[in-house]
Amino acid sequence: MNIQKIALLALLSTTFFIISACGGGGGGGSAVTPPAASYLVTPSAGANGSISPSGVQTITTGNTATFVVTSLPGFTPSVTGCGGTLNGNIYTTAAITGACTVAATFSPQQLKVTPSVGSHGSISPSTVQNVTYNNTTSFTVTPDTGFNIVAVSGCGVGTLVGNIYTTGLITGDCTVSASFVATEYPITSQVTSGSGTIACSPSPAQNGSTVNCTITPASGYQFSSLLDNGTNVTGSVSGTAYSITNVTGAHALNAAFALKQYTVTPSAGSNGSLTPGTPQTISQGGTPAFTVTPDPGYFTTSVTGCGGTLSGSTYTTSPVVGNCTVSASFAHYTSGTLTLSILSEPFLLRFLELDIPLPSGVQPANRTPGANPDIFDVSGSITPLPFASTFTVSTNTLKIIIFNSSGQGTGNFSLVNLAVATNAPVTSSSFPANATVLTATDMNLDPVPNPAVIQVTVTATLQ
Repeated sequence: MNIQKIALLALLSTTFFIISACGGGGGGGSAVTPPAASYLVTPSAGANGSISPSGVQTITTGNTATFVVTSLPGFTPSVTGCGGTLNGNIYTTAAITGACTVAATFSPQQLKVTPSVGSHGSISPSTVQNVTYNNTTSFTVTPDTGFNIVAVSGCGVGTLVGNIYTTGLITGDCTVSASFVATEYPITSQVTSGSGTIACSPSPAQNGSTVNCTITPASGYQFSSLLDNGTNVTGSVSGTAYSITNVTGAHALNAAFALKQYTVTPSAGSNGSLTPGTPQTISQGGTPAFTVTPDPGYFTTSVTGCGGTLSGSTYTTSPVVGNCTVSASFAHYTSGTLTLSILSEPFLLRFLELDIPLPSGVQPANRTPGANPDIFDVSGSITPLPFASTFTVSTNTLKIIIFNSSGQGTGNFSLVNLAVATNAPVTSSSFPANATVLTATDMNLDPVPNPAVIQVTVTATLQ
């Protein structure tokens, strides 16, 4: 039926044209132009997009038709038919010369994911990846030896599990970037003995870096040893500095300190000795002691050095803080003065006090103590007055006969034996002839003061 109508219309058009063409003559009539042909342009759109207008379009022959193609996000349109071209999302047909169809299809977008990697590592695959819209892709990130992954990012909210980075859903061209950092190793230090510090920097230390340590003894201490991961590296310490170059792992440093060691040297002059007689190695703060011994017939005149003190025959230094020398000197006995003080009470002299301002080293010995350490009881036989006091000397002992009065013009004698010095041999048998002679008049006992002190001084030559 439709075919018949089309054929009839074509025939009528032809007939009309022929009749019009045959007119003429004197009537002056003009030809009639038939209407232009029209054709149907049918649009169609596949899934994931649309085409507008979406209905069939009647287009006069020789004209063009225009359609707007719209794709869903992530899809790319492709349009064919009617000899047209797509510019952006506008599809324009060629001049219509017949019925035709404009067909739009939509395919998922292929997006570019570009890997980017910094120094000291790699990413695989390393080339640009084409990824379908709304899909993910993964990369393997590998740091060089001695380095760690510091960050991987890009292409949505990705996740890094181990060294695998998976992007988020890809919705556009994007870049995955990976960066690396040198591995950091702990550098620990401690003091295991003594007193001091060890400080290292940087800590922690990056792979391949250099660590510098400063070792500082406390006052009175000195550096003793250094262990690095259990290995003795004392020989590598320069002054107070120790360095670890090209760090490739953790380091544990143990520093030891010890008290400073000093040399205390004994130095004895002639005619005596110091014991011990060899140089002594003493730790800071130590107080070594030396025994001072004069040769027979000599006495100690001085002991000095190291801030010490002499007690009897023992010289003890003060706490040692540096190298020092203990020096002792000795002298031969020559002469000295004995001062005898007689302490009296009314009508009776009962005590003898002995003062000995002799050269250094002469000490009284074998005394019989009385009221105090320097007072001696007077005892002995009684002899009638007048008298002359007699002083006699035997080896190491001074025998003194002193006057003991019990009244005006009368008195008694007492014999007291006192040692002059255990190491001071006395060879004279008696004092010089001009030794003082005690008499009752000399002692001024008329009357006797209460109390009275009578002194007599004699000079003895000791050798």
